[in-house]
Amino acid sequence: MPVILGGIEASLRRTAHYDYWSDTVRRSVLVDSKADMLMFGNGERPLVEVAHRLAMGETIDQIRDVRNTAIMVKEALPGWSGVDSTRLDTPGKIDPIPHPYGEDLPCADNKPVAPKKQEAKSITVQPPRPKPWEKTYVLLPSFEKVKGDKVLYAHASRILHHETNPGCARALMQKHGERYIWINPPANPALD
Repeated sequence: MPVILGGIEASLRRTAHYDYWSDTVRRSVLVDSKADMLMFGNGERPLVEVAHRLAMGETIDQIRDVRNTAIMVKEALPGWSGVDSTRLDTPGKIDPIPHPYGEDLPCADNKPVAPKKQEAKSITVQPPRPKPWEKTYVLLPSFEKVKGDKVLYAHASRILHHETNPGCARALMQKHGERYIWINPPANPALD
């Protein structure tokens, strides 16, 4: 019988997280609970998809790609490429901000300006662009690292919150001991 976690507590505890009650950074609830899967956020759609796939004969271990779910894995899913974000970026040179009123505009001298002649342009329908983020995951700093480093914890939390837009979010992966938690991107909003 598959065990699936859900609800607000599971959603908030899907990665290494700060626990205010114990004043410590704790592991993902998926690691501590030994459940098969965690559903986060609005869980109706992933719950229906998982139920249908189980009814069609798939095992819970075969269901690894449902949005709004997290699972435990030993390595990244096949066919996915990773972005290593286990270290902090070092800031580079920042260009000065240009002055918004620094350039002289033709109308600045109050002389009349003749309108430019506009020609009709043809429109070419472009095929859908590839979405490189769809098979890319971000490797977060491990639980063991964020537990002892407040800056790395903040970095991991920032990435988790940055990857919440369903249209372009990437999967996340965080090491907990010998295994990883794999967090699929959030589900796309319903169209109806």
